[in-house]
Amino acid sequence: MTGPQRWKLKLDKLPFTKLAVNANVETAEQFALRRIRWATEYFVARQHRANRSGIARATGLGAGSYSLPGVQEAISIAKMQIELRLDNILAVRPATA
Repeated sequence: MTGPQRWKLKLDKLPFTKLAVNANVETAEQFALRRIRWATEYFVARQHRANRSGIARATGLGAGSYSLPGVQEAISIAKMQIELRLDNILAVRPATA
């Protein structure tokens, strides 16, 4: 038994550690949503438009994450946010000759 399985067994012997870990660990969906927010900022900072698959690739998430509730919707929302924010940035920027 290695990795996470060993941790689970040890946490039963460490009740205060178990409480701290459980209070601070995020779910797979929360992790995916955090990575989508990060990818949104990444594309906006680089002023690069992205499609849904580009956002999905930038998150680095596994295929199983995309079936989680809310992840597909979050990717769609991220795409719209990137487009709107880039449109605003580009509209404000003065034209260069």
